[in-house]
Order: sequence, then C-alpha cells, then structure tokens
Amino acid sequence: MVTEKFRKRIFEDRLYREETWFNMGSAKSSSSRLRLIYFSEVDCFRGKNMFPHSVGLYWIFHFVPEAKRCLTVHGEGIKTLLPADIYVEKPKTKNSPEVKINEILENPSSTPVKRYYFAMERNVYAEQMFRLNDLEIIRLPDVSEVRDCIMEMAERIRSGKNCSPQDLSVLLFRFLTLITGERREYGNSTGNYEQLIEAVRRFPQNYPTLKSLESAFRVSPVTLRKIFYRFTGQSPIDFVVYSRLRNSCWMLTNSELSIGEIAVLNGYSSAAFYTKSFKKVVGVSPGQYRREGKLHFPDAAARRKK
Repeated sequence: MVTEKFRKRIFEDRLYREETWFNMGSAKSSSSRLRLIYFSEVDCFRGKNMFPHSVGLYWIFHFVPEAKRCLTVHGEGIKTLLPADIYVEKPKTKNSPEVKINEILENPSSTPVKRYYFAMERNVYAEQMFRLNDLEIIRLPDVSEVRDCIMEMAERIRSGKNCSPQDLSVLLFRFLTLITGERREYGNSTGNYEQLIEAVRRFPQNYPTLKSLESAFRVSPVTLRKIFYRFTGQSPIDFVVYSRLRNSCWMLTNSELSIGEIAVLNGYSSAAFYTKSFKKVVGVSPGQYRREGKLHFPDAAARRKK
C-alpha cells in the first residue's frame, strides 16, 4: 500500500515547545491530489512569543484557536488576528517581494496555548478551485469543524503509523472547503437571481441547507421555491443535489481524485452516501462511471430518476 512517511523533530525553548512532522516524500504525487509537506504543533507558555514567517515554496496555514495575536508586516504595519483566525501564507513565486512578517502571540495565562501551522504542496487544481490567491486572513463565525479537521490531521500523523496519501488529501480538501465555504462566486445582489443560481450551479457545496440558500437569496422559503422552479424547473434542494452530482461527474473524468476526495469536495459527508446518491440519479456507481469514460452528466436520467 502506498503511504506517506513522516519524521518528527522537537524543538524546546523557555517559552514554547514545538513538534514538527516532516513528510519523507514516499508516496507518488498526483496532479490533483493534495500533499501535506509538514505539520507543526506548538505549546506556547506564559509570555510573549514571536514567530518569524519566511515565504517558502508551499501554502502555509496558521491557526491559534485560543489566543489573540498580531502580525507585524514590514512596510504594511500591524494586522490584528482574533482567536481562531486563520492566516494563509502564500508560496513564493518569481515575482514574490521579500517581505518580512513576524507573528507575535501573547499568553498572559499559565495554561499553554496551542498553535498549529502546516504546509501544503502547491497544486494548480486546488488553487483554481478554491481561489487560494484571494486568501490572507480568514475569520469564520464557527471554527469547530475546522479545528476537528486539523485535530484529525494531527492524530493521524502523531499515531506513528504510515499515513494514506488519499486520507491526508481528503482532510486537506475538507479543510479548504471549510475555510472557503462562506465565500460566494457572486455578490449578494438581491434581484439578480440568474447570477445567484449560477453560483449555486458552480459551487453547490457552499449551500448545504435550505437555510443557507434562503440567506444567499434573501427571500422566504416560499419565494425561494418559486424562483428555483421558474429558472431551473426544480426545487432548491433537487437543484443542489443535481449540481453536486453533475460537478462530480466532471471530476471523475478529468482528475485522478479518489471517490472519497470527490465526495468531500462536493459536500457529501462520506463516500458511501455520495455513491448511494450518485447511483440513484445516474444509474451506475461513480467507479463504473469513471471506468466507462462517460463524458457528460446524463440529464435525461437525472430528470427521470428525480
């Protein structure tokens, strides 16, 4: 079985203790699979901690779920990060300016504060899908799912067992989906329903519930239903399900992503639930659809089995 192997490094200072796991690079890379390059967990003890950032070759995500901190950016001043804000450090390119950034974390209590940061290999597929270049400081209303996802990454690596590259890729896709899920392809223009419906068609995973659709369209449930029937001929939920499956068909035929990764990307809680939904609408399993090399989503079958 193909695995990712990690080696561990420990660094201890008077104010903090850091454990970092580095990927040994044993697994074969894929054009669409995401790879975790390293993962660090830091215990910051009482006092002021400073962490310098240097632009590297990877996407780096910084997460401190329990403490306020600030970024001092040379030439740009100070940016304050609230507890649980996620800071995204962009990878270095040929045109990247030499910018020095220090992250200052103050812990006034005697209880250690956890700080997590991890690096993801550059991936054009993910950069375009999640528009990573637009990210810098991410502030979500609820980070419990993000925290759980990061904890699961840490647990898999910390266990000491060789990690499945597919499992790690699924977790990275889930993390990116969670931190970008609040963003919309279009603005919240109240009257432009065609653009909003196109946003749902392209990014149905951003609208997991009827409530999220009502919030995006700013209308009542009754009006929402009328809008969708008028423009799509389907109910709101049926249209979301249809769009998820249609998008997943493109991924099945145009990427090397596993069924589990595709399920996560399209908002399904598990590969099993995705497979069941897919077979009900399309008539074959995702694996069979991929093997047969089908080129498009069977619209007629979707309408017939709706």
